[in-house]
Amino acid sequence: MIRYALLIVTLLLVSCSTSKNKADADITQIFLVRHAEKADDGTRNPPLTDIGHKRAASLSNLLRDEDINQVFSSDYKRTKQTALPTANRLGLRVQIYDPRDPAALSDQLTALKGQNILVVGHSNSTPTLANTILGEDRYMQYDESAYNNLIVITVDGLKKTSEMRSFQ
Repeated sequence: MIRYALLIVTLLLVSCSTSKNKADADITQIFLVRHAEKADDGTRNPPLTDIGHKRAASLSNLLRDEDINQVFSSDYKRTKQTALPTANRLGLRVQIYDPRDPAALSDQLTALKGQNILVVGHSNSTPTLANTILGEDRYMQYDESAYNNLIVITVDGLKKTSEMRSFQ
């Protein structure tokens, strides 16, 4: 009789755990960040500075417990170099996107149900993408000196919430 009761309790616990995991599988988290500090080399496509590389490593460390499944970057040295520490740590490929088409990227990201996604962009494209995903004008273009903002968007069905975090 005790074995039977333990079996039923175990089955109930597994059933509750499976239901919770299925519900969590529909929640998508999108981590939006501007590239780290870039060099002033007179080109349109500068790399990161030493400080920028340190910030990119800090971002990767910050996201260590977030179970990132996908990494996106615009096709610039500074954004790819910001994304690489996280992608390399997780064995992921950095996927290139066009920052001039936030609607297409928004659709692509929100279709990735149950994923945790890092997107590295620019001072203008990162807040624009956040606003596009949220369907409202919540975030303003970043000041050129701001490299430490992380927008976290949670998509749970039709409900979309966001928060701004700061990191070093």
